[in-house]
Amino acid sequence: MAQLPMKQGMGKVAAKVGGIAKVGPMMLVSGVKDIISAYKEYKIVKLQCEVEIERIRAERDKVVSELQAKREMMQSFFQMSFAERASNFERSFDLLDKAIQDGNSEAINASLTIIVTTIQTSPLADFASFDKALQDPGTTFEF
Repeated sequence: MAQLPMKQGMGKVAAKVGGIAKVGPMMLVSGVKDIISAYKEYKIVKLQCEVEIERIRAERDKVVSELQAKREMMQSFFQMSFAERASNFERSFDLLDKAIQDGNSEAINASLTIIVTTIQTSPLADFASFDKALQDPGTTFEF
């Protein structure tokens, strides 16, 4: 039968009995203390990890909430911007139709100028200033 390796000084505490090392009370107490110490350290690390996980979740929720609010504001901006653009086109074409019916070449020219100017203007032109205002926490928006 193979001998179990013994640490130096264990000869007084443990004795070989039938191939099994007999553990003395001091060694048993030391082992239990080590287990308790390891368990306490585990609980501390576990608590620290739980706190960190909760902090990360809170940060995530905050960022997601901010992103959702910005998305809603941007969506409102684009809806209003494109609705205004559609309304401008509708009025301009109504003016053009009336000018054509009346045979008014000056009104036709003015209507076409408005239409062309509106087409040349990007619907996103105002977005840069809107986005800058969106970054400023002191800005309030009314839609």
